[in-house]
Amino acid sequence: MTVTTPKIVQQWFKYARNDLNMAKASLELSSSYKNISAFHSQQCAEKAVKGYLAFKKIRFHKTHNMTELLDLVNSVDAKLAKNISKAKTLTIYAVIYRYPDAERKPMTVAKAKAAFKIADHVLNMCIEALKA
Repeated sequence: MTVTTPKIVQQWFKYARNDLNMAKASLELSSSYKNISAFHSQQCAEKAVKGYLAFKKIRFHKTHNMTELLDLVNSVDAKLAKNISKAKTLTIYAVIYRYPDAERKPMTVAKAKAAFKIADHVLNMCIEALKA
């Protein structure tokens, strides 16, 4: 991102980076925080995609649904949408693993680490797409 990147876009990416850092720190602190890590990984990917959409001046509504957001990305950059398509798997972490009565299958450290890896990829690809 450059100085000419609109402030709102910069903020989306700043928040996405903060969520990615929190996802990583949560796992490093204790495996007990795997649910929190997965949530922040989802939030990172969501905010990175919303930052990209804001940069492209594509309107979006409040949603945690990564499929909906990726459909919007696809409307302007099919290659990017395909490259970050694994982000769809993160949608479930926006709500399900945040509340004890919503969790159906236990979160694992492996799932949390996989979510982090996807989020990191999404963030990096969205930032690269701004440069294209």
